[in-house]
Amino acid sequence: MIHNLRSELDLVMVQLYNTGSVTALDGQAYSQATPDFLTSMSDMLITGFNVASTGFNFPGLPASKIMVGIPACPAAAPAGGYLQPSETIKALGYLRFGTTFSGRSYTLQNGPHPGLRGVMTWSVNWDAAANCASAYEFSTDYFNYFSSTFSVDDQVKSEVPKVYPNPLEHSITIKSPHKINEINIFDIKGNRLYHKLNPDTSSIDLSAFESTLYIMELKTESGIFYKKILKK
Repeated sequence: MIHNLRSELDLVMVQLYNTGSVTALDGQAYSQATPDFLTSMSDMLITGFNVASTGFNFPGLPASKIMVGIPACPAAAPAGGYLQPSETIKALGYLRFGTTFSGRSYTLQNGPHPGLRGVMTWSVNWDAAANCASAYEFSTDYFNYFSSTFSVDDQVKSEVPKVYPNPLEHSITIKSPHKINEINIFDIKGNRLYHKLNPDTSSIDLSAFESTLYIMELKTESGIFYKKILKK
């Protein structure tokens, strides 16, 4: 469902609690309520992964669409997963900037993801409860963390590739701040109509394409991005 709606989704807020251990991209299982768990699970969704033994590969989502979902306090996640902000911030620092930390086991598969959108919590009422962690721990600590680094929105805007003109008549131009490793174009049924590895040009001739809507997939050094393009 997420794969088919990826171009329509603005944010994916992953519940990284009440789940136990999960096997990551490196083949190792990581336990919830650890920085390694938050790091490895987020990296999996951004990088992409094979879905068990189905033969289907889930292509990664742009980091700018991913939020790390964590409980506001222990009682908010009775099956486990609460992590003190100081520990979560270790995971965020490594995910966003590659800043390592003591005790780290998981290694990012394709480098850091500076466009990571942020964090979400279950829930605001738990965060306000004085008898669950400390009152407003989540909102206070993570506000201070993100305020002391940089604006996620500014970073996202600077790293997202631009595609123009759109709608197009004959050809389309791609301008990306990061090297493009692969370009794919799909029709609305998911059939791949165009594929190019390490393109040596920023312009693609689509004059032979029918007049309809397509999905362009751009795999860059920063992440994977999807664009709707309309052929006139």
